[in-house]
Amino acid sequence: MDLSASLEVEVDPYRMEQVISNLISNARQHSGPGAPIQVALSQQGDQARIEVRNTALAIAPALANALFDPFTRAAAGIELNRSGMGLGLYIAKQIVAGHRGRIAYHHDGSQVVFVVNIPLRLGDPALPAR
Repeated sequence: MDLSASLEVEVDPYRMEQVISNLISNARQHSGPGAPIQVALSQQGDQARIEVRNTALAIAPALANALFDPFTRAAAGIELNRSGMGLGLYIAKQIVAGHRGRIAYHHDGSQVVFVVNIPLRLGDPALPAR
């Protein structure tokens, strides 16, 4: 885990915990047994950036385009998470969007990467309290 010393964001901590927990859970379910999961927090411009990485094959383009749609897992016939309904990434996207952020997927070498960007708190009184 690589975490920056101090980045201030205005978020609902329980909802952001839900987002990060969901991404780590997905990485665990879609990695080989004992495979490492990397979580990093960094600053990118005026954004806090959270990355969750795991070693896995790239997600098929057709599925990647629908990852954040509801019920995607069920529609894709994925059997790894039989109890899931395919709502986790959809809910994560809604939470992140509610914090004026973005969530995205890409594949980097041998790693599946999910990135969450949330605006930093820069002393702007117009930012809503969460």
